[in-house]
Amino acid sequence: GAVEAPARLELVRPAPAIVVDTAHNPQAARVTIDAMAESFDFTNLVGVVAMMQDKDAEAVLEIFAEKMDQVVITKVSSSPRARAVDDLADLAETVWATHQVHRAPTMAEALELAVMLADTSDGQTGVLVAGSVIAAGEARDLLALTREIATKELAPRAAEAEATETFPRDVFTLLGRAGLLSLPYPEDVGGGDQPYEVYLQVLEEIGAVWSSVGV
Repeated sequence: GAVEAPARLELVRPAPAIVVDTAHNPQAARVTIDAMAESFDFTNLVGVVAMMQDKDAEAVLEIFAEKMDQVVITKVSSSPRARAVDDLADLAETVWATHQVHRAPTMAEALELAVMLADTSDGQTGVLVAGSVIAAGEARDLLALTREIATKELAPRAAEAEATETFPRDVFTLLGRAGLLSLPYPEDVGGGDQPYEVYLQVLEEIGAVWSSVGV
């Protein structure tokens, strides 16, 4: 289906905190960065940035660099206007120090890398996905499906199933129909063709509400 655009500064994951925003031009970037400082008390911020070819990327990156301690440059998959990762990352390295700029070919891999960077940083570190309406929507959709299933379908049943030691076969049918079990397998065999690290992130989300299903 179509990517659903998120709201401004939408918190889509609590730990580490991942915030998505549709800022894609200098004016919106300024509003976003100022609002981040007012809305969250992060001591460090990791950015995930993807942009379109026709946007003022240099001006946007300079504003993001005021608060982002590190940035993961990636590319949206659903638009022919998407700016290439290496092109945008080369520009980013004129704004940040080279060691602060990371590259990821897909949004899924960018999120995984950003989470790792946040988890290994000192203090309270958050992740901000911005630079494109489409990028924000792709990040939101990747994270929202698993969390929705975990909170609405799995969490209400977890305690009873664990207490009675019953095996939830229908849960795996549900996860399979949602495409979550086939994420790391190639598309030509019906898989999602996602990095295995993304699959592990899905299992982590599921395991947080129902440990035996997550393992």
